[in-house]
Amino acid sequence: MRGKPKILLASNLLAGYSWPFIIAQACGALLLGVLFLLFGQAILQLLGFAVGLLLIGSGIQQFRLWYMFQQSRGQWSGFVYALLLFLAGTGLVLFPLFGVFQLLILVGIFSILHGVELLIAAFRQNKCRFLAGSNGILSILCGVIIFVYPGAGLRFINTLFACYLIFYGFITLFIGLKLRAAVSADPEQ
Repeated sequence: MRGKPKILLASNLLAGYSWPFIIAQACGALLLGVLFLLFGQAILQLLGFAVGLLLIGSGIQQFRLWYMFQQSRGQWSGFVYALLLFLAGTGLVLFPLFGVFQLLILVGIFSILHGVELLIAAFRQNKCRFLAGSNGILSILCGVIIFVYPGAGLRFINTLFACYLIFYGFITLFIGLKLRAAVSADPEQ
């Protein structure tokens, strides 16, 4: 019978108590960091274009749902929502870097919130406290820089984000390997 996990953080980083998931997350962050570092603007344009296509598809699907159910409800909110999705997607397909700039602002906000989450988790846990706290501080700093200085240029933000992803990936990989060792050493597992 499996006991309670010995390492439990409130963060999504270790919430699943699954070292393979944590290592996969680390490898994904490392890969994305290297891609952002090597291919910069092309990756950003591809990201904006892909999100645009996703929004266009979601808008078309929402138009279809609105058409199917609008007779019984008589509401136009579904139509407005579908139109906004479709227009946002079209805008991203036509101008992917503008959309990516807005997405980077959201990444900055997410980084700040995720950093706070990691700091809270670090204070609640003895093991990996320094690593989780370091990741939290790094996430907050990255988010603040992206959020406060959006005019610094996509190239700077791209390089900063790439370095953040690589550093985050290495620390997360170390945490995953440490968790793997803790799970392997646990006789109850």
